[in-house]
Amino acid sequence: MKIGNERNRKMSKKKCVIGIILAMIFSFVISMVAYMLFPENTIAQVILEAIDVAGLLGIIIAFGQKRELGFSVGSFIEGIKLNAYVLAYAVPFFIYHLVDWLLGNGGPDFYANTIGSALVLFLTAGMREELLFRGIAFNFIKATGELSRPMVIKASVISALLFGILHFSNYFFGQDLLSTLCQVVYASAIGIFFAAVYFRTKNIWANIAVHFFFDFAHVNMEEVLGVKGNLVGESMSTLIYSIVTIAVAFYLMREKKITASASGVRINSNLNDREDIFKW
Repeated sequence: MKIGNERNRKMSKKKCVIGIILAMIFSFVISMVAYMLFPENTIAQVILEAIDVAGLLGIIIAFGQKRELGFSVGSFIEGIKLNAYVLAYAVPFFIYHLVDWLLGNGGPDFYANTIGSALVLFLTAGMREELLFRGIAFNFIKATGELSRPMVIKASVISALLFGILHFSNYFFGQDLLSTLCQVVYASAIGIFFAAVYFRTKNIWANIAVHFFFDFAHVNMEEVLGVKGNLVGESMSTLIYSIVTIAVAFYLMREKKITASASGVRINSNLNDREDIFKW
């Protein structure tokens, strides 16, 4: 499917705020129901998370941002390519935890329902978080003004900070403070990067796939295989990585690329024409 030229879909600031708050409250309520009432019921969690995702999709459509959910094979591939920076960090973690387990450290301690747990992770870390913070927060904020580099950066930073702050809730569920603070920092940095990639490709589905793999490799591999990494070492690496990530994200959002996107330089998946907008 060919995605049309980029035109910022105007939205009032009031409508933007209402939409973001509505989405966050809806998602929060569904999550609380899923994990407080059904903490051990994977099937119930999958159903509720699917309802959450459907609701977020409905909000995006109801607020006039349906075109932001567009998909084409070409833009999906380009999204994966631009996300190579994130994958270059996630894949080594995946291999590290896998090798650590194969060497006999900590496992296996698989979930009783590993497939179901992975599906829950996909619906939460992959779909829900991308739809909520990129599909809604980023797009809604971006739509409140003229499309420009300052506006794209503003939308990226605000939506990423919301994304990062959300992760502080893990502290109240038993995670130690150092890990939580580091998670808030790198989640914010990754949020800015994902927003930049999403803006460049107009394909949120690539972000969803990469986001899921990133969380699975970096966090859930520890739980699935029963291995634990070095807290201080991983905290330092994530902080350093966060600084580099923000720098790369701003590079992706340089003026030349913002202008190219605003003027409608796109990719036609039917002809496999890869335009300048997708080049680093």
